Amino acid sequence: METERIFEEIRSGLAKIEAASAFLYGSRARGDFNAWSDFEVGVVFPDERYLRRADLQELVRVEDVTFYPFKLSEFLAGTPNVPFQKGFFMRELAETAETVFGEDLVKTLKVKLSTLDIAQELRFNIGRAFAGFLSMRSGDLKTANDCACKSCLFGLRAFEVFKFRVFAKSYTEIYDLSQKLGLDSDFVELIDAVHRYREDGEMIEAKLFYRCMSLLDSFEREVLDDLAKNGNKE
Repeated sequence: METERIFEEIRSGLAKIEAASAFLYGSRARGDFNAWSDFEVGVVFPDERYLRRADLQELVRVEDVTFYPFKLSEFLAGTPNVPFQKGFFMRELAETAETVFGEDLVKTLKVKLSTLDIAQELRFNIGRAFAGFLSMRSGDLKTANDCACKSCLFGLRAFEVFKFRVFAKSYTEIYDLSQKLGLDSDFVELIDAVHRYREDGEMIEAKLFYRCMSLLDSFEREVLDDLAKNGNKE
């Protein structure tokens, strides 16, 4: 099987550089990948043997695999050097990542999300939605649709955690759970369009890009109101 061949190449390469652990994450781990999805592999190093991403990618070359290095101390503390909201990033690893080399560190992760984590995740995805809006205006429709899709679905997941205390593990779970939110028909139209893009590649209508930011903004305002009234709860 092609996937197993890739894993064997990953293990062979990482054994030479003394990594502590490596795990598959992202859409390939969640099971909601497309044919063009790459393999995202996190590699955890003891701090004193840490390799930068460029050096790691040069030393361990596997086709269709993108490596991301982490320092062991930061990873175990839940403070990895990533551009994403750290709590949600680590929670997804705990829920969906699959160890492919070394110690099974992801199974030791215990990640609780707070109201502040949810607000930060929504703010991150508002920024991602705005990037999609700008890409649409400049004619880069692939980037625009990718940003709109991820910002809408991951923003929905954050709000679902807030409303239901459930962490959806795949795009399909996020979409299915969104049906229980009782959203206005305009927002339902957006979510359906995003889901079709993810499932079938059907491009999202231009009118819906700004609507994505409006949806996430409404979520953020509700979460921030709760944060102000009730404090930062888990």
